[in-house]
Amino acid sequence: MKRIVVLSAPPALLPEHASLHDPVDDLRASCLRALAHLLERHDGPIRLVTDPVQASNAARGITEPAGARAVRHLLGELGSTLPAGPEHRDAEAWIVVANGSARRGEKAPGHLDERAFAFDDDIEKALWAGDGTVLAGLDTALGEELLAEGIAGLVELGRAVPTPGRALGWFSSDERGVAWWVVSWL
Repeated sequence: MKRIVVLSAPPALLPEHASLHDPVDDLRASCLRALAHLLERHDGPIRLVTDPVQASNAARGITEPAGARAVRHLLGELGSTLPAGPEHRDAEAWIVVANGSARRGEKAPGHLDERAFAFDDDIEKALWAGDGTVLAGLDTALGEELLAEGIAGLVELGRAVPTPGRALGWFSSDERGVAWWVVSWL
């Protein structure tokens, strides 16, 4: 049985972006709860599904995607030493790093795009309902236009697990103009 966590992992989760006030404390707490839930039920390698390193970061010598760095940091906070990476293709546990559009308001990173709301709503409903068939059919080109991340990973998840046993929603927010979720599939 596959055990899956889908989470949003903005750079603010990384310690190098820490400040006196944690701007994503609710997201961080939800990610930690969902990952702890996964670790309580799984003790082997974990498949980590993220977008590749952005070209601008690769040009600066960064070799690991920000989402992967954030997940490794969160797992470390939980004391986990389990191997997690894209190379564990046959792992029963997956962590998929994805967020919806970054265009959900005038102050959002990509400014307002009205298409963002329907796009994100479809993803959120599919995640909460455990509907992989909707995820498998996501429009990755539209996701790119809306500055969403990890949409290809959600498509891959939907194809691999069209109907999980159940979904457990931990977090949903768009307060910073970006749709963030934390969901477990069992």
